[in-house]
Amino acid sequence: MTGGKVHFTEEQSTGLGTLYGRALDARKARPILGDPTAEDAVSRIDYDFGTFKMRDSMAVSVAVRAKLFDDLVRTYLSAHPDATVLHLGCGMDSRVFRIDPPPTVRWFDVDYPDVIALREAVYPYGDRPGYTTIGSSVTDPDWLARVPADKPALVVAEGLTMYLDPAEGRALLRALVAHFPSGEMIFDVFSGLAIKLQKTNPVVRRTNATLRWGIDDPRELEPLGLTVVDRRLAAEMIPDSARAVLPASYRFQFALLKVLPMFRTVAQLVHVSF
Repeated sequence: MTGGKVHFTEEQSTGLGTLYGRALDARKARPILGDPTAEDAVSRIDYDFGTFKMRDSMAVSVAVRAKLFDDLVRTYLSAHPDATVLHLGCGMDSRVFRIDPPPTVRWFDVDYPDVIALREAVYPYGDRPGYTTIGSSVTDPDWLARVPADKPALVVAEGLTMYLDPAEGRALLRALVAHFPSGEMIFDVFSGLAIKLQKTNPVVRRTNATLRWGIDDPRELEPLGLTVVDRRLAAEMIPDSARAVLPASYRFQFALLKVLPMFRTVAQLVHVSF
């Protein structure tokens, strides 16, 4: 803590870019996501968020992606109000507050121990019914034993898969399928081309992160026990109402995503069942 605020090292800052994007969205008169906890969290953190040089267009993309995930989670929980939710690589995302699931839902936020400790210092969880944090690498095979396997599960992983080693990522998906009786997963993926061009991503470049796992077609995951329910390409993620506020250069880029085959699958939101 510094001056009453929570201090983040550079190594711990990888999740702060998306948090700042959600906070910038919350400041707008007409936000897309409207996450008040993000703005409060930023005020509690001792970090120079200006170093991200986040443009309004990037904040829009962060908010749109988070809203897509949130809407899919709400849809699943409306049909399975006693499900188990695993939020893998949760970082500083306050999704559990935004969704506000009923106490019949068992919700697990999973990330490295130091990230979980920082979350607990920033967010006022208190004794939220049904909520548990697990401090572990998501690819460690031992943490899943702490999660009951008696109910359908929803696995949520936003901004995670591309950072995983491909072999470890596939092993994680197999373990999740084997652990639960049934369920669904929602995650985003980058293509092989996006992995090759990763240093053009300003957040990746700013945090010195490394992207490892590229997935061009989510159907390649079906041998792991998954069935593709739906996928949304990058050009389809931002609705017209949000796209209208983007600079002309970004609108042009999204138009190119629709017509250039090599860029159509650069990023996808994937929805699978098992």
